[in-house]
Amino acid sequence: MNKFTLTFYHSDLEIQYQATRIFMRKRVFYAILFSYLIMNTVSYIQNIIETNNQFVMQLELLLSCLLVTLFVIYCYKNTHFNYYFCILNIVGCMMQFQLLKNQKEQKIFIFGANLMASQMILLQRSDFVLSVTQIFIIAITRITLLIYLEEIDYLTIFTTISMSIFLALVQFRSDQNRRQQFLLTLKNNHWDDYLPSMIRKPFFHFEYDHTQILLKKIHRKEEIPIYKQELCDGCNLRNLLREYSYQNQTLESYILRRAKSRVPLIQGFEMSCQNKKKGVLFIEYTEIFSDAHIYIISIISQSKINNELILKQKQAFQLYLFNYMKNLKKIFNCKNSFTKIVNLNINYLCLLYQDDQTIKRFSPRTLLLQIVKLIDQKSRHCNIQIVSCVDLEINGYKSKFISFWLQIINMAAQISGREQIQIVIVRTESHVEFLISLSQIPKQSIRFWVCQNRFLKNLQRDLFFDVDVNNLRLKMFQDLDISYLKF
Repeated sequence: MNKFTLTFYHSDLEIQYQATRIFMRKRVFYAILFSYLIMNTVSYIQNIIETNNQFVMQLELLLSCLLVTLFVIYCYKNTHFNYYFCILNIVGCMMQFQLLKNQKEQKIFIFGANLMASQMILLQRSDFVLSVTQIFIIAITRITLLIYLEEIDYLTIFTTISMSIFLALVQFRSDQNRRQQFLLTLKNNHWDDYLPSMIRKPFFHFEYDHTQILLKKIHRKEEIPIYKQELCDGCNLRNLLREYSYQNQTLESYILRRAKSRVPLIQGFEMSCQNKKKGVLFIEYTEIFSDAHIYIISIISQSKINNELILKQKQAFQLYLFNYMKNLKKIFNCKNSFTKIVNLNINYLCLLYQDDQTIKRFSPRTLLLQIVKLIDQKSRHCNIQIVSCVDLEINGYKSKFISFWLQIINMAAQISGREQIQIVIVRTESHVEFLISLSQIPKQSIRFWVCQNRFLKNLQRDLFFDVDVNNLRLKMFQDLDISYLKF
């Protein structure tokens, strides 16, 4: 781009830029031309009736004819808007001579303000070089009128010239910014074409705009080990995000959490994502946060799950069953064995599902009522009330939600006796809030347990983004899932 005239060196680029401005320039041209034509024609008719200044009448007729001629020329050649705007601004300058008529001061002020507004619109839609020409034509016209109508005022002349220079500088910066924005938009529109040459690996390129994921491109899909030909591109992306986990959460959850938190605008790092059946997938993760969140997941390699890992998983499950049977045997020899067996089953059930990263749609109120019913069958004196204005549904970790509230409600039922406990569910625009309402002594016990129990702390971290332990107030996102995939 020429640093003085602000025109692009590449002629094709200049043609593309001018093409982007034609639509708005047409609107401005029509609006200003017909406004000037109506103003001059009406004023000319009024002057004929009133037989006022003959010079002004002749000028108005001349300007009306000029505007009609300009429109006829435009009908045959509708591309030279910069020159048309220059002519319109000259016409606007000539219209200032209508102030020679004897008119009231307020009318003169309003006429001048409207005329100036139309001239500024024309300047804003003109390229820099011709806008500078228009600025100095306007300045010369004003100085001429000043000298002709009144007397030479050097301060006014100096102010007019200074403001014209300042306006030219503003036009320079404005036109420069528009052209730079055009180049940036051009680069963004060709972003998909640049990526394959910049990234040598197969990759998924998608965006998230807080409502949906938009799959932009899957590059070299035949080289992606997890890509399935029988599935659509969107389904393959969904499988990647939901079947592989990172830092004890699915890739989908990881992305959504980062999208809702304050992180640097651009980040990129390598990740090893786990899948219990398919092994480890090594990827390069890149995120760019702008008006839409842009993500690029490049596939490095995949490590298949081996027999040794399968053996370890079997041994861990066998140990889990052995400990369960061992504890169950001890309970049979104790008093209140039924209650303790139920508690043991609840604890082991929660442990079994604590790492379940599956995101499902569920109703918190319905699940809490089912848990209360289950605990009531065990304790016979459970007095817990679920308060909710609406039966809402959320997308989240259903198994972890059940595990957390099984523990909380079970303990609350044990320590509160027959005292009524309320779990209030409040829905806001962005999240769901849970408030546990009970008396002070049971509240202290639950508060202590929530703070000290490592199992519950892990569940809190996964389920809730804000935990007020003092008031037993828990906040979780209403939609942890991606609403739908579009591609």
